[in-house]
Amino acid sequence: PTVHYAAMYSGQDEEYSKYVLSQLKLSSSKIKLVFCSSVMGLGFDSNYIGRVIHGKPTYHMTQYLQEFGRAGRAGQQATAIMHFNNNDLSECKRIQNGKAKMDKIMHDYCKSNTCLRGVILDYFGFIKPPSPSGCMCCCICKVSCNCSLCT
Repeated sequence: PTVHYAAMYSGQDEEYSKYVLSQLKLSSSKIKLVFCSSVMGLGFDSNYIGRVIHGKPTYHMTQYLQEFGRAGRAGQQATAIMHFNNNDLSECKRIQNGKAKMDKIMHDYCKSNTCLRGVILDYFGFIKPPSPSGCMCCCICKVSCNCSLCT
């Protein structure tokens, strides 16, 4: 099978961008992988995104929520993966215009050893409800979960 991928970035040809965005809205999209910056901002809506992978943490929790919230909109299983290293996290300490580049909550989220869903919900003022019938463990909770979905 042929693998189709796309790259999206600011300043890109408008016709190409429209093609990629229209493909991503189809359940049988020819495009299976998109490399992009935050150029796919507000206004992009597709029910068929199954996985969002970040190459490094976002600077703000609200941005992270907006970006990983694109996955699973049709109720399907979805995954959010974030890769980072200590250099990425040091941006929390770098000051620009009197303000840290990265919110402390993003730094704390990356270093957390407690439920990541709980950290996000708490940040936005919500309490994590008990898991529904289908287990939805984060990578931290999955380690100690004994359900058939996680083992």
